[in-house]
Amino acid sequence: MDKFHLVITGRRNTGKSSIVNTILQQDKAVVSPIAGTTTDPVKKSYEIPGVASVVLIDTAGTDDEGELGELRVKKTFETIRQADAALLAVSYTHLTLPTNRE
Repeated sequence: MDKFHLVITGRRNTGKSSIVNTILQQDKAVVSPIAGTTTDPVKKSYEIPGVASVVLIDTAGTDDEGELGELRVKKTFETIRQADAALLAVSYTHLTLPTNRE
């Protein structure tokens, strides 16, 4: 059975690593309030017995800055293009709601 590659992506500090830990039910990915903790794609294998073999891929933020940040973003998008599917993590702190709602 081929492994299904699921990349978890989004802006920095949107909970990508926390999602990985929740799915695995273990503290495998480093979680920190400091933006940019994950610097390179991190792969974790996960087996759904009788269903699928999954590789979860935690990525750096898509909004990283600076020279190194640009390299991390480039690597993230390369990883997304190679995956079978992507899960976009979105934080409510990065959402903007219309101010005039009627």
